[in-house]
Amino acid sequence: MEKFLQYVWQNRLWMPLSLSTTDGLPVKVLDPGWLNKDAGPDFFNAKIIIGEQEWVGNIEVHVKASDWYRHSHQFDRLYDSVILHVVSEDDATVTRLNGLPVPQVVVKCTEQTAEMYDKLEKAGELDLICASTIPNIPSIYLTDWVDSLGFERIYEKVERFQRHLANFYNDWEQALYVTLARALGFGHNGEMLERVAKSLPLNILGKHRDNLLSLEAMFLGQAALLPDVSPEPYVQQMIDEYKFMAVKFSLRQPEGIAWQMGRMRPQNLPYRRLAVLAALINREPRLFSRIMDCRSMEDLREIFRFDLTGYWATASSVYSHTGLSPLSLSDSSIDVIIINVVAPLFYAYGEYTGSREYTERAVDLLNLLSPEHNSIVSMFTRAGIKCSSAFHSQALIRLRRSYCEQRKCLYCRIGHLMMKATTKNNQS
Repeated sequence: MEKFLQYVWQNRLWMPLSLSTTDGLPVKVLDPGWLNKDAGPDFFNAKIIIGEQEWVGNIEVHVKASDWYRHSHQFDRLYDSVILHVVSEDDATVTRLNGLPVPQVVVKCTEQTAEMYDKLEKAGELDLICASTIPNIPSIYLTDWVDSLGFERIYEKVERFQRHLANFYNDWEQALYVTLARALGFGHNGEMLERVAKSLPLNILGKHRDNLLSLEAMFLGQAALLPDVSPEPYVQQMIDEYKFMAVKFSLRQPEGIAWQMGRMRPQNLPYRRLAVLAALINREPRLFSRIMDCRSMEDLREIFRFDLTGYWATASSVYSHTGLSPLSLSDSSIDVIIINVVAPLFYAYGEYTGSREYTERAVDLLNLLSPEHNSIVSMFTRAGIKCSSAFHSQALIRLRRSYCEQRKCLYCRIGHLMMKATTKNNQS
């Protein structure tokens, strides 16, 4: 039942369409957020308006409001970022760790919606409605559609980069830095790393660029990842350094920080990723120029291929300081950075300057890189869509996220072909 409510929330299937909190304030849903399948709140980065106040944060869904307490969310900092509690039955008022109440809304849906969900659910969560149709579609249609999706995916990333540029008054170095921070989160913690980076602009970091301890202390401190005290000498040094830097620069931690650490490999923990970001700031005083001057894929990879030093040579967190390789990023992780940072940077720069050289270099990079290996790519390749490069795997991610998951089959060329086939069958 809870999974069904998540589906109702994700696809805006509640009735009536107008919502209000249990204490009578109107609720407008601008963005229901992204469904989270790991530990933490059910939906990340939702945007809603309660009364006249706009909120950005996470959503938690329960059948009964009292399930909040049954799951002990009132004691878990991960749930301090919840801006709305969505329930089917209002049987309790819920609170955060600090005792403040969480706004709550009751959602209902029609019997027809429940019946249709049951039918779709029986097909399997990862199933493709069009899977049996894809092998019968002429390859020229599929190739053309995948190419279009590949460019849609690039434009999506370029638009995000352009928004950063606008916010930072065309400061390419700053826009690159924030984009890189998000990419180092590798999906799970991207939003959180971006918030930390925005709270530490380069003009502050630049004053202590040569002091790696200061950089690491500021990043981990702003990320709320430093304990109050530590028996580990280097961690205690970072704690003391952050206290000094926080006063010196009047630093304020970003609100709503909620890190995902469940079922995550040690090298992917946010502590380690922030240490990598600090090392890059320390190593590359002009990262934008360095990237733009690269003439080969290997040149680009060398920027991100280095060993961490000191405490972070083996540490995965401020609580574990042994067992890891000093390598900053694996080769596959570096390729993900090239996909999510370098290619959009080249394309954005090409559009800004009117240079086709850079837009073409962006596409060439994606065509040279091997396809990503994930559940989305596997799903489509099993159905018969070929995937020979990162350009194609990015296209398939776009197809799944922006069409399949959004139930926009009528806007998908595959779905359109299925509709045309149905029309022909009815006419025959």
